[in-house]
Amino acid sequence: MRNFLILSLLLIIGCEAYEESKYERIIVAKMKWLESADPEKDFEIAIKNNDLRFKAIGGYSLSTPGVEIECVGIDNVTVIEGSTGLIEGKEHFKLVKLAGTYAEKYNKKMLSFHNKHFGFQCN
Repeated sequence: MRNFLILSLLLIIGCEAYEESKYERIIVAKMKWLESADPEKDFEIAIKNNDLRFKAIGGYSLSTPGVEIECVGIDNVTVIEGSTGLIEGKEHFKLVKLAGTYAEKYNKKMLSFHNKHFGFQCN
């Protein structure tokens, strides 16, 4: 019983002393741009550059918030780097959620553009 208490105490202390892993620091650094990203402005820049792809979120499978991936096709997306189903920590979790919100707004603008200019029928 005494060993169990000591082990439990060490685990609690270890959890409190959590240190961000090197991988988490790298992935968070790659996603930091999302904190100041403007999906409407980025959409306008993409159109000017003739980049008509939708934004996708990585994970077990790709998803395109705001539009069905089956409708746009896997070849018509760019994956937001660092977005994944495997969460590395609190900051990464926050940025993955932000990536989903960003992608949904961006994709809705892109869907509207495709519908208007190409008769693209997708919901």
